Amino acid sequence: MKTLLIVLAAVLGVASQAHAACTSSTTHFCIDHDGVAYTINGGAEHQTLALTVGTTYTFEASTANLASHPFIITDNATGTSAATPFGASQGVTGGPLTALGDSLTYTPIAAQVGTQHYQCHVHPNMGGNLTITSTGGAADGASTPIDMATSPTPAASSGCSMSSGAGWSRFALLLALGLASLLFVRSRRARA
Repeated sequence: MKTLLIVLAAVLGVASQAHAACTSSTTHFCIDHDGVAYTINGGAEHQTLALTVGTTYTFEASTANLASHPFIITDNATGTSAATPFGASQGVTGGPLTALGDSLTYTPIAAQVGTQHYQCHVHPNMGGNLTITSTGGAADGASTPIDMATSPTPAASSGCSMSSGAGWSRFALLLALGLASLLFVRSRRARA
């Protein structure tokens, strides 16, 4: 029983330290990785985002799944280590995103009007397009992007996804209950 209490306390301690859930908005994007590609604000893989020159956007890691998939902003459509992450002169501060709660800000500049990209700095083709405009509309010849100001996302009202802090807290609690049940059954069998 003592072992059960120690395990339960340890698991619940991890749950209480969980990161606060990322809250998306028109300028704050919650970044997750589903094992294949990035998802933004709980939406589909490879989303195209519509961004405007001079507006500052925040990209926040809403998962711990980015450790082996560092999120960068770049002009490279493929990603990998061949992609050079944008730095301060290209409007980016912070990054790459590698851990839960990491964030970077991106303020597109006039020279970037057209298509830029968010990508993995290790693996190819895990990201998507950033359609940069000077007026808020689609760039010439660009596909119609998701306009985050007018298109609600599946998780816009409840945070990003189950990989956010709240999801991990529920997971840790269920894990603790499962371990407690397992240890209880084992202790009962040992006494029999």
